[in-house]
Amino acid sequence: MRPPDAILSTGRLSAFSLTEVLVVAAIVGVLAALAMPLSSRARQSANEAKATHNLRQLGALIQGYVAENQFYPPATDGVTWRGSWADAISPYAGHDSWWGSDPVPVIDSPAKKVRTKKTDRAFIANPAIMQDVRYGGGQLIPPARVRRLSEVILLADGVQNSSNGRVADHMWQMPGVYDTNPANADRLVPATENLDNGTAKIRFRNSGNTALALFADGHVDRKKNGEIKYRNFSIAY
Repeated sequence: MRPPDAILSTGRLSAFSLTEVLVVAAIVGVLAALAMPLSSRARQSANEAKATHNLRQLGALIQGYVAENQFYPPATDGVTWRGSWADAISPYAGHDSWWGSDPVPVIDSPAKKVRTKKTDRAFIANPAIMQDVRYGGGQLIPPARVRRLSEVILLADGVQNSSNGRVADHMWQMPGVYDTNPANADRLVPATENLDNGTAKIRFRNSGNTALALFADGHVDRKKNGEIKYRNFSIAY
């Protein structure tokens, strides 16, 4: 008959040493650290894809508004008194927005840096097309006035106010946005400070220091801070 200690020695599993446990813990930590940026980038990529989808939907809603009214929705509305351009187009998606009380969800962007508890505007309008009728004495712009549809920006990611997430109705503080001289068409708009400080500018909040922009022909593209041209705003030529 075997001695008790012999039986124990043959059936006992060897335990991990402290060194082995520490090595395994270190490997797990490294893998977790590698996975976190990948997860963050995947989430950002998904948010930007959703924001792109929202902009395309906004383009369709604006075209619906144009088809019925024969002019673009004004940035601030003194005609039908529906508030901003976002209020004006909401009924075309079945939302009876009145001063933002029931806005269409696609005006928001999951890629924005300032989170809001409710659906809120995350995009900003080109004031050459969607003009300030209520306060700025702007005009209602018919579609025939807008040429170079594939070049002219209609909406883009907007700078948000850090206190409430709201953006301005139109990007009136962007350099070159009111320049109508065709000789300046290919001048680059200087890079902006790109902060959520409430200014009426484009916000370059996506990967690669880019902003999503909806063009007048309905396509969505990315623009880097400092690569937008004056021609991307003007409808005068």
